[in-house]
Amino acid sequence: MEQGGKLSEAKTHYEKVLDTDSENVEAIVGLARMQQQLGNVQEAERGYHRAIKLDPDSAVALQGLGHLFSGRDDWDRAATVLEKAVLVAPDDKAIRYELAVALVHTGQIDSALPHFIRTVGDAEAHYNVGLILHQNGELADSEKQFRLALSKKPELDSARYWLETVVRGAERRRGAHANSAGAAAAEPLQPSALSPTPTMQVAASSARPPFNRTRKRPSPPPERPESPTATTLSPNDGAAAGRDSR
Repeated sequence: MEQGGKLSEAKTHYEKVLDTDSENVEAIVGLARMQQQLGNVQEAERGYHRAIKLDPDSAVALQGLGHLFSGRDDWDRAATVLEKAVLVAPDDKAIRYELAVALVHTGQIDSALPHFIRTVGDAEAHYNVGLILHQNGELADSEKQFRLALSKKPELDSARYWLETVVRGAERRRGAHANSAGAAAAEPLQPSALSPTPTMQVAASSARPPFNRTRKRPSPPPERPESPTATTLSPNDGAAAGRDSR
């Protein structure tokens, strides 16, 4: 029912299960998931916590709570919860992938890479890290990750596209900075009543021009893989994880 988008029917189903078995963890998690999708985030969080209290080793409950924290950009709490989920379900690639994403957002790139490698591959791991860093505005570090991805897999066209995009953006910013500095140096300040002798000053602008993407992205940013709790792309499918389908 959830996969078919019938949220109200799924919600009713879980509520009926809980009417007869109030401590059914699967139903509690399912209902929390429905609340989250309906925008009732606080209710959803309470549900996940209740499920974890009943079963601290419930990987699906831990993943659901971690997913909720990720959706709120509460990356530190997401990483903490998802680390517990990985310990409970070490073979679940969906959970491990979500943990890797959260770790990058908290700046723990070295810790994230092994999890990405286990779910999407070596070169694709660096590609995913590069995309997240790019989204966060960490352009120099994202460039390094795209270069690493290409060094490991030269045919990874999506990494090449993003590397070229980052490099072109940096060149445009340097050009704009130089032009601004040159224009300021060429134009003396106008004399004023308080300053009878005009002076030459160089005022280098720190403003950066907007970063415009004019080419179609070869693949979307990394997304959470398909799992029992989220309808999204699986790391095995490749595209969002950095594997090109071309």
